[in-house]
Amino acid sequence: MKHAILTLSLCLVVGCVTKTEFQPYQSSVRDLQVETDRIEKRLPEIENEVETSLGSVRSDQADIKADLIDVRTEIQALRGELSSGMHETERAGQARQSMEESVTLQLSYLQQQMQTTEARLARIEEYFGLKPLPAAQATQSPPKPAASAPPSTGGGEKAAAAVVVPPAPPKKELSAEEAYEMAYHLFKSKENDAARKAFDQFIRRYPTSSLVDNALFWMGETYYRTRDYENAVLNYQRVVKEFPKGSKGPDALLKMGYALEKMNEPGAAVAAMEKLLKAYPKAPQAKLATRKIEQLKSSQAGKKKDKGN
Repeated sequence: MKHAILTLSLCLVVGCVTKTEFQPYQSSVRDLQVETDRIEKRLPEIENEVETSLGSVRSDQADIKADLIDVRTEIQALRGELSSGMHETERAGQARQSMEESVTLQLSYLQQQMQTTEARLARIEEYFGLKPLPAAQATQSPPKPAASAPPSTGGGEKAAAAVVVPPAPPKKELSAEEAYEMAYHLFKSKENDAARKAFDQFIRRYPTSSLVDNALFWMGETYYRTRDYENAVLNYQRVVKEFPKGSKGPDALLKMGYALEKMNEPGAAVAAMEKLLKAYPKAPQAKLATRKIEQLKSSQAGKKKDKGN
């Protein structure tokens, strides 16, 4: 538009057109000028509208971008959870399989142990005549005595028919472990007399067994339970004397000290405890022996003081 006005001005200057011919152009120029002014007036408004539209578009784009970031983050989190879930499921399956295998092995082992225990228990019951009779045999009536034989034709002597008695089945010999377990079971059941006899029988029958020192100690315990402290001490002494390197040595010396204390022999009790500390200083029983020694010595000192007063 500015180019047209410049062209017209040049024409007037150089005399290209007359005034009459210039009037239509002048009218067009005014119209253009008005339109130009109107547009120039609206230009800031248009610019604001465009800027507002662009701002809205930018804002929408930012929101969309933020939403996309959130969606991507959620997708990544879901992928992580899915992967973790698959991993946990796989681990759970492996753990379940391992547990099933472990339970199966344990059940198999327990079944074998049960069968072995039942067999050994049957042998012990049969050996001591404790095996119950079957129900059919228990309810069966006793056999009737056999009728006498008919008189013989020669001499008129009557011969009684011999009653055939089947021989008793031989008792199965118990192993050393089975005999010991039987005696120990009696001890745990607090059947002191029966346990003492069973341990004594075990020692006589299996004198070379590695469980003899245990049997002697438990025999001493049966006496200790019944307050026969003298015989208890004798059994404890045998353990210490005959099996100085056995596992029951510390227990025997400790219980010997307790038994001597019960017999009102505090000096001998202290001597037994001190022997325990010297022979087995690292044994767990040594702590108990130390406390008992302090207690006994304190008690003796108190008694001496009372006598002096």
